[in-house]
Amino acid sequence: MMVKTSVSRLLVGTVFFLASRWSFALPASPLEESVCGSFTEWFSFRMWSSLAGKPDTSAFRRMSNVEEISHVTIDNRTLRGYRINSATPSKGSVLFAQGNAMLADQVLQSLSQVVDAGFDVVVFDYRGYGQSDGKPRLKAIVSDYVEIANAMAKAQPKKLYFYGVSFGGVVLLNTLAAVPPVSGTVIDSSPGTVSDLGCPSNFDPITHIPDNAGSILVVIGDRDRVVLPSKSAGLARKVVANGGHVMRRPDFSHPFMDPDNAVASTRLNIAIDFFNSK
Repeated sequence: MMVKTSVSRLLVGTVFFLASRWSFALPASPLEESVCGSFTEWFSFRMWSSLAGKPDTSAFRRMSNVEEISHVTIDNRTLRGYRINSATPSKGSVLFAQGNAMLADQVLQSLSQVVDAGFDVVVFDYRGYGQSDGKPRLKAIVSDYVEIANAMAKAQPKKLYFYGVSFGGVVLLNTLAAVPPVSGTVIDSSPGTVSDLGCPSNFDPITHIPDNAGSILVVIGDRDRVVLPSKSAGLARKVVANGGHVMRRPDFSHPFMDPDNAVASTRLNIAIDFFNSK
């Protein structure tokens, strides 16, 4: 009898626990439907967001020119991030999109180099990462960055720039055609396709290179072992064919993984010089 009673209490407790979790869950959103295979996309983002770690909510306080910002999406998810403000009159705003195993607070110090060159920089945790709400899914994240870029263009009548590394380049190239004109776009170590991973071909970054790609720079590192140079080669060829630019460096690894600080600084300066040219 005692065993049956204990089991009953355990079942009841479990039901109430699950009910309480469901009661606080966000309502389902069509944007958060998987497009790359239900299990594959869920597992991939679960792995990447876990590798990104937990947010350091005090990191921005160690920099005097950083403020917390947020954006509420069309499906009522709150994305949280930071704006790093230039100390001099701003030349424009850079929307930065990081790799898929990174959080916004982890790149603040590095991005201060871009800010010191006279640009404001905006960086968010991806949906479902760090401090941002929701389930991380490709379709939803692309939609989020379309919203963010349009909101930036509306709020700040300055030049808008895109800077995407790795997965962030995939996101921003998918965003490019749905936002106001972007003065300059730097894509560093991003694959040209995601359809080989099971995603629809309309999400392939290579399909979103405009006919006039003069405002796009693709950066490739020969030492990159995360996104092999061969994965970026097709993207680079199309950018050049459409009038854009490619910088390939034998000393570059994956962004934010260069062991030499001087190399990492050079990498950021390449983006800065390109933005200044636009």
